[in-house]
Amino acid sequence: MASPFAATTPSALSDSVSDITLFIEMPADSRARLDSYRPRVSNDDTADLLRQTFKYLPPDGRANLVEDILQCTLDSQLHQLGQNIVTGLLNPLKVAGGKTATITPSPRLGVEDSIENLEAMIDDPMKRAQKELRKKCLRRDGQMCVVSSLYNTEEEEMAPAGKMAADLEAAHVIPFDLANFKDDAERHFIASVWTTMYRYFPSVRSRLNFHYEDINNTANVMMLERGIHHNFGKFRLALEPTGHPNQYKILTFPHLAYPARMLLPPSGLVTLVAHDGRDELPSPILLGLHAAIAKILHATGRGETIERLLQDYDDIAVLARNGSTNLNDLLSVSKLPAIVQRPFNVPQPGTLSKTDEGQKVRQQSPAQVEWQKRNRLAGKEN
Repeated sequence: MASPFAATTPSALSDSVSDITLFIEMPADSRARLDSYRPRVSNDDTADLLRQTFKYLPPDGRANLVEDILQCTLDSQLHQLGQNIVTGLLNPLKVAGGKTATITPSPRLGVEDSIENLEAMIDDPMKRAQKELRKKCLRRDGQMCVVSSLYNTEEEEMAPAGKMAADLEAAHVIPFDLANFKDDAERHFIASVWTTMYRYFPSVRSRLNFHYEDINNTANVMMLERGIHHNFGKFRLALEPTGHPNQYKILTFPHLAYPARMLLPPSGLVTLVAHDGRDELPSPILLGLHAAIAKILHATGRGETIERLLQDYDDIAVLARNGSTNLNDLLSVSKLPAIVQRPFNVPQPGTLSKTDEGQKVRQQSPAQVEWQKRNRLAGKEN
């Protein structure tokens, strides 16, 4: 029998309230710009993607998004803005646990300078330092999972009477892989992601002064039971600040694993407590960013899309020979990207770009050409 906990599910995110928020808080000119957008293809959801993103961004991020929307005078630019949010923010955060995503450049003027400036500040990749980080966070969190209160099995003999134990892991809020790179191309990719993150979550830099080298700061890490950590990393579970000091509402999303769901507190609330004052508690700004991304991933359907594509990536060795696998989408979330930043008016590989009204030219990447060549050869062998 399911445990009667009160964590907020996506169904509790009222569409009517969100629509009212959109109408009241999004300026009329930006609403009109989105309403005037003409979809490129039948499944082009650019306008809705930008509306949903606006709903869940913090106020300062909303202001920047509105500015970016109004700067897009052409539909192709507005489409590219949406793709930049997907490939430069949603995809990297969602898949940072193992697979790297390519980024559609933002059409925002001056964005390349911002990326280059940030890239110049990124010197060396960060190291996990997991042992020391785990020690600090266990000490601060009282040897417990901050959500379930399960005790650390390594110190089970020290657990209070009646306290259940479990395997605990040090969980990053902003994924560690967003501060880890092997070469200049990956460093440029990381700089692009952080530039996009700062654009739509300005407080991460302006108030918290949080940068890539702070990825292992205890403000970005907390102890979680292994299953809860897995689901937190997949944005199936999030902690949303309530406005009260160190108190968070648990948000749950589709595909949250049943064992993890059963471990959530009945109140649907979590209060973070520093059992040792030497180390900083997880930041509400970072946890708020994580919760906002989880909402956007769910509201836009991008979370399920990315997981589906990652499954396809795992099965890439047995790609359907009938060409049913969307190779371009696979490249956007895989370890196969050509990480190249292009000016906003240059077509991306594998996309449809209008050279004039009514004329469409398909651009194909070398990877796509090679894949199609192999596919044709494989067909001849049978």
